[in-house]
Amino acid sequence: MGINPLGVAITPDGSKVLVSNRGAATLSVIATSTNTVTATVPVGSTPYGVAISASGTTAYVACAGAGSVSVVNLTTNTAGAPITVGAMPVGLSFTPGGGTLVVTNAMSGTVSVVDTGTATVTSTVPVGAQPLYVTAAYIEDQSLAVTTGSLPAPTVGTAYSGTPAVTGGTGPFTWAVSAGSLPAGLSLNASTGEVSGTPTAAGPASFTLQVTDSAGTTASKAYTFTVGQAAPPTPPPSPANLAVTVAPPPVGVVGAPYTAMMTATGGTGPYTWAVTGGTLPAGLTLNAATGKISGTATTAGTTTVTVRVTDTCGRTGERELSFTVRHPAPAGAVTTTGSASLPVTGVDTMTLTALGLLLITAGASLVTPVSRPSSSAERRRP
Repeated sequence: MGINPLGVAITPDGSKVLVSNRGAATLSVIATSTNTVTATVPVGSTPYGVAISASGTTAYVACAGAGSVSVVNLTTNTAGAPITVGAMPVGLSFTPGGGTLVVTNAMSGTVSVVDTGTATVTSTVPVGAQPLYVTAAYIEDQSLAVTTGSLPAPTVGTAYSGTPAVTGGTGPFTWAVSAGSLPAGLSLNASTGEVSGTPTAAGPASFTLQVTDSAGTTASKAYTFTVGQAAPPTPPPSPANLAVTVAPPPVGVVGAPYTAMMTATGGTGPYTWAVTGGTLPAGLTLNAATGKISGTATTAGTTTVTVRVTDTCGRTGERELSFTVRHPAPAGAVTTTGSASLPVTGVDTMTLTALGLLLITAGASLVTPVSRPSSSAERRRP
């Protein structure tokens, strides 16, 4: 072999061993069947690493002193035009597909990515200082792509945020809705791609988000989700039992305005009122929002009704109430509001307490009405 052998590689079929000779700037081809050098091929200055194509017909030699990769035809054992890379190329390796060669440039602190089909450098990637050898090469796809497969489903009335992720491309990026539309209440941040806001309507939504990088390359992703209905409000801690609290309704009079106010305790307002049993006296109605019973009664009598109150959380309370309506007092009737002493003849002394209509027993003659503190009416004799 040559002077200062360094790099070694074996053809895929195992028939040949290739050795780079750093001091001689050559590549030795050794037949494994005879363990003899069958060819010595001149390459670039200071050869280091050696890599062989998957077909076993081409060898690539990193020549540190030349800043290039020598390409050797193993069928003819001749070197073709070198591929210029970075300063002091040392290590090299193929990607699994075999079409891309990765070369480390020790002095440049870079890695050259070489397309072996066209024998050109497609990209140069900065890495750490003095990269030497690479034993396996994997090239990540750097094409622009939206990688978030789905966005979380929003809920009406609840603040929402969903941001798709992007890989590849060159920032800064610009986002837009390229198809469909966002649900009502949501908007897209053109700089970050964040979809945010507070949805106002439930239902399905379909839209496509498109991202554009600084080079004008675009990628998009379609999204579909359903905006959910807002959850029912959680009832507050249960207060005291809901109940209708009202004094016995006042007695009504036919043809006179009437008012009775229903009240409630417990529960959580506002309340809703309703008559669930029986019927209010003719001419009277219940205000469902205030609990006020009002109107002008048209018919005398007594009726029993059930009044129900419902609070905002759906709790209910009921009470049975009795309503009485009387005829008005006859014309000319004497009505008083307290006790009176009246002198009368023809009857025994008696106490009259006036609560409404004062009636004088037949046969008694009214003498001079006298009101005084005493509650006794004395009889005057002739």
